[in-house]
Amino acid sequence: MCLELSQQDTSLIGQGDIYADGIKNLIEPVFQAFRTVHEVSLSIIRDDCSLREGYDRILTKRGELLEGKGFRKLSVKVPEERALLRLLTMGRTATLEQAELFDNAFGALTPYYKLMLIDGLNIDAIEVNETAVVPYYMPAMIQETLRNTRERVGEWIDHVKIGYSHQPKELRVIPKTWIRKLGQVVFERDSESGGHFFAYEMPEQLVKDLRDMFRKGGGAYGVVQGKKGYKEAAKL
Repeated sequence: MCLELSQQDTSLIGQGDIYADGIKNLIEPVFQAFRTVHEVSLSIIRDDCSLREGYDRILTKRGELLEGKGFRKLSVKVPEERALLRLLTMGRTATLEQAELFDNAFGALTPYYKLMLIDGLNIDAIEVNETAVVPYYMPAMIQETLRNTRERVGEWIDHVKIGYSHQPKELRVIPKTWIRKLGQVVFERDSESGGHFFAYEMPEQLVKDLRDMFRKGGGAYGVVQGKKGYKEAAKL
């Protein structure tokens, strides 16, 4: 997993949908969705609600948005409707036409597979030791990244300091020599375990890698001009 984050990379992370430059798709429903997630996240951090309750608030907001567009009212209290709300939310549906497409596809499933999907989309894997269905969206930044990678293979990036953590169970293990040809590698570490979801599997190790890379004496210390990552000691 690469720890490198250039200005272009950070701008792509929060973007998505059809256009890789993102700004073309930042319509009001998308903004409101980000706002809702932000508010719910703060409530969870303050212990004002559980993870399940917080997620249900996000689903309810999506349902209210679509109801205002003419779609039928959905409730998180009904498992089948909650499952559909999850699909509508992950699909970022914002119009009646989009909602009806999802609804028709969902309704066309055979009873067996529909029940499986409903059950999977209503399981909280964090709280229950069972398998859950977690649909997630792969925005256009993936395609853009692949395109840029193909075009820039072997190109030296002089202005970016690169850190790299090697995980033995990554889906595709990239030779270290390839990484060193990209630019100035200031941090490398071989992890004893971990794979594609390293941040989830070994969060403590990821934090340690980042701290070692950016700490005093680290290869990326002071990389942001005027921001060294340390508070100035109070003067007595």
